[in-house]
Amino acid sequence: ELLPPAEARRQIHIQLARLLEDRGRLGEAIEEARAALLIDPDQPDVIQHLVHNRQRTTTWPVTEVAVPGISEELAARHAGPLAALALVDDPARQAEICASWIGRKPPAAPRLLAPAGGYAHDRLRIGYLSSDFCRHAMSYLIAELLERHDRTRFEIWGYDATRDDGSDVRARVLAALDHHVPIQDMTDEAAAARIRADEIDILIDLNGLTKGARPAILRAKPAPMQVTYLGYIGPVPLPELDYLLCDAVTVPPGAEADYSPRPLRDTEIVPGRRRVPFLAVLQEPGAVKRHPLRRSRGLADADQPLDPERRHRARQMRCQIALGRETAGLVQRRSDRLGVAGQGQERNDGWQGQTPSGCRPSQRPRRKPRIAR
Repeated sequence: ELLPPAEARRQIHIQLARLLEDRGRLGEAIEEARAALLIDPDQPDVIQHLVHNRQRTTTWPVTEVAVPGISEELAARHAGPLAALALVDDPARQAEICASWIGRKPPAAPRLLAPAGGYAHDRLRIGYLSSDFCRHAMSYLIAELLERHDRTRFEIWGYDATRDDGSDVRARVLAALDHHVPIQDMTDEAAAARIRADEIDILIDLNGLTKGARPAILRAKPAPMQVTYLGYIGPVPLPELDYLLCDAVTVPPGAEADYSPRPLRDTEIVPGRRRVPFLAVLQEPGAVKRHPLRRSRGLADADQPLDPERRHRARQMRCQIALGRETAGLVQRRSDRLGVAGQGQERNDGWQGQTPSGCRPSQRPRRKPRIAR
């Protein structure tokens, strides 16, 4: 019986690996990806998925892929942006991995679209670009910020590359926008042209280098100032980005030199209250000359107490943390009794459904968030 040609077999293995990964059958996806690499090891994208799926299945060490011609160093270099965050803790090394990924993905645009001098709008036009305006962690984190923008100084656009999932949080996010522009079915070129036509002053990318990102839009530079925020916690070395919005936790003081683009602190958390001095960089010496957006002093109201819904979620999170600690202690005690320290084979016995003392699951129905219009 004749086998298909090597190229045909390689393509079959790749397609099977993608299908199995999408269906959550990661062990089988790993084997198919490895089979494709045994035919041709020079496939950075296949290496990326192989390493990441080995992380997801805790197949350690994740960069030992057992393919001739692929060293651990090469596997790490092609691990991709998301895997890099869990693979190395050196931001400079993370930046190298991300730069390698960017280098084989969106090319530089033939020309930059935004005018160098910016615009002169009465209200600053802020555009948010995301593929996660749905039941996704990003939407839960960003919804209140969108609602709190000072509409006397800012006009808010949302460039939405998300499939409508009908969720409450999506409805809340879209209600907080002044202008909703679906771009899911647009090409990168068409989406960039639309952002340029809308004369957006500041474009805020909420994906970074995660699934669904549209870096080719950013590479066309459709806005005079472009920043990345929230979606990706590591370096995003796209040369067309101006800033990486962060805080002192995501980018510790003193580590700024290892990050690209330039880190810009955007939040200051104080007990019981939240401040968002967005774009404080515009108050720095020389900033007025660099950017014509000098009217900005902040995008959100300061000194506003946390709403009851946020306090309720914080209480739930504290309960979950405490439950995790009690679970770890229970596993260790049972392991000690069995004489198998650290194994915790019986971790699913006896503690499911328990809550730590002082942390009771809320019995009240979750209220629908109030939409600020």
